[in-house]
Amino acid sequence: MKKNIYILSLLVLFTAIISCKRDNQTGGNEELASLPRTNFNMGGVSFSLANIRDLDQVHRDSVGWGYLMPSTEENGPIVYYFTTNLQTLGAPHMRIEYIDKKIENMDNVESIQGWLKGLFLNDAQNGKVIGEDQTLTTMDGQEVKLLEIHRPGGILNDSVRRSDKFMAWCYIDQGDRFVAFNFSTTEEDKYNQGLPLFMNLIRSFKEE
Repeated sequence: MKKNIYILSLLVLFTAIISCKRDNQTGGNEELASLPRTNFNMGGVSFSLANIRDLDQVHRDSVGWGYLMPSTEENGPIVYYFTTNLQTLGAPHMRIEYIDKKIENMDNVESIQGWLKGLFLNDAQNGKVIGEDQTLTTMDGQEVKLLEIHRPGGILNDSVRRSDKFMAWCYIDQGDRFVAFNFSTTEEDKYNQGLPLFMNLIRSFKEE
């Protein structure tokens, strides 16, 4: 389990290294319910999401950095969504994954959010919480919390410079596992544009 949490830490920090005014208007659940849906069943979780306009769904094996995030029995990516035609790690993208609650610090939402804050709200990362009060209701009635963090760019050493990173997470309970939603991008305006789409994707969640 320590190996799993170590790998999770590396993956979250890796995606953060290389790569306010807000419009939170989003469609209601009735509107989302009228959209076609895609079913997902892997990693011990089963659910469906609405096919939302302006979100391009990409198979987990089709992203350029997919080999860096291999699937295990306890954790792995399910699908990616992009808000632009550019499919790079720094481009606005959303990752949906499964997480086993047996992994250290992954047993409940509060523990996961505390772990994320520990990764980014420190002297090395210098991140700050930009939102944690937003509550969303999924299609099947679950109420879930959104955590948002901004990690500023900076120079790591003489040859490596990291970009700004704007990130949001949400975790939906499915028994002994979570379905995890992550949205990240390097530009604030693209984050503000993509956040309502991310929130709608979460709202459209329905356990199958």
